[in-house]
Amino acid sequence: MRTTVLLATILMAAATSGCVVAPAGPRGYGAVGATVYVEPTYPSPGPGWEWQRHSDRGWGWHHRDRGWHQGWK
Repeated sequence: MRTTVLLATILMAAATSGCVVAPAGPRGYGAVGATVYVEPTYPSPGPGWEWQRHSDRGWGWHHRDRGWHQGWK
């Protein structure tokens, strides 16, 4: 009886253990993102503006208090 319970426990542990693998991209290609610097296309609008990447619109000037230059949201 003990052997049966032990064997069942070992089989259950082996059946439910494993690892999670992220699926590969198309045709097994999984590109890794890289950091890219883009040079400003026009001068800074003034003090306090930083050249940053906007998630939807690309690169532009951002101010901590005033937001994105030219009204980006």
